[in-house]
Amino acid sequence: MKEVNERWKEAGIALAGNPDLEIPCPVFGYENLKIRDIIPGSESEMFERRMYCPDCHAVNYLLMKKKSR
Repeated sequence: MKEVNERWKEAGIALAGNPDLEIPCPVFGYENLKIRDIIPGSESEMFERRMYCPDCHAVNYLLMKKKSR
């Protein structure tokens, strides 16, 4: 389990910097993770980036700060 958590962490760091990267599923190494940003509202400084595997349905979230314009 510790190895899987570490792979999720590495995937999260990579995808936080570039959401277009192709990162395999940290759990089973299946197809590349899919990304979906969940933005609560304009007043919030944070949003969630959902990382999920369409094959095994593994999911993890990143809490990210919005970039200032």
